[in-house]
Amino acid sequence: MDGARPGEDQSGDDRNGERLTALSPGMVIPYGGDRLARVGPELASAFQPGDQIGRAASRERV
Repeated sequence: MDGARPGEDQSGDDRNGERLTALSPGMVIPYGGDRLARVGPELASAFQPGDQIGRAASRERV
């Protein structure tokens, strides 16, 4: 057995949605429940699969 439970999705997606593998400039990222930020070009070009997004306290741009 491969360790998967019966009925478990093997595509890499989890119950909460798909994995984020790329960002594009201007992409909208929700945060804080009711706020939105846009991805800047520097972050978009540096982001790699497996990276995680966090919001800087002093910036509105992610």
